[in-house]
Amino acid sequence: MRKTGLPYVTHCIETALIVEALLSPNEEDERAEDAVISALLHDAIDDGGLKPDVIGVAFGENVMSMVTKVSQLSTTNQLVRRKLRLEGGVHAKRDSGGGDGEMEEQKREMEKRETEKLRTMIVTMVSEPLVIVIKLADRLHNMRTVRIKAQTHLLAHLLAHSLV
Repeated sequence: MRKTGLPYVTHCIETALIVEALLSPNEEDERAEDAVISALLHDAIDDGGLKPDVIGVAFGENVMSMVTKVSQLSTTNQLVRRKLRLEGGVHAKRDSGGGDGEMEEQKREMEKRETEKLRTMIVTMVSEPLVIVIKLADRLHNMRTVRIKAQTHLLAHLLAHSLV
């Protein structure tokens, strides 16, 4: 279930519908079909625990590749957020005058490894632009749901206060 109370599958369906609406009418039929199927399955690896090879057998190598890349892109987003948090912590520690040399070195090494992972994943993503379209559709639907949830809470709050 999603935080909105709707079944999780509705998010996957909505993401696929957004991708379908965004595809150019000039897009190759097979490629467009693979993109919509990949959007439908975009969380199957991360949230559904499905193995990429199972997706490949059921839907083909291209869909498997796109779903895997969307998953990698999600990992990339997490790495970026973690990196930003680390940088914020390092700067705060430096500003406060504290700092253990060994700890600083470990953080720099970890940052270097994560930056390299990030670079590799971004290069992988560029090879298939539809992966980015799928990820953006995922984000768009998430933002729409957050907005709807916020509006629902506001409406409930207003109703509760007007009835008192």
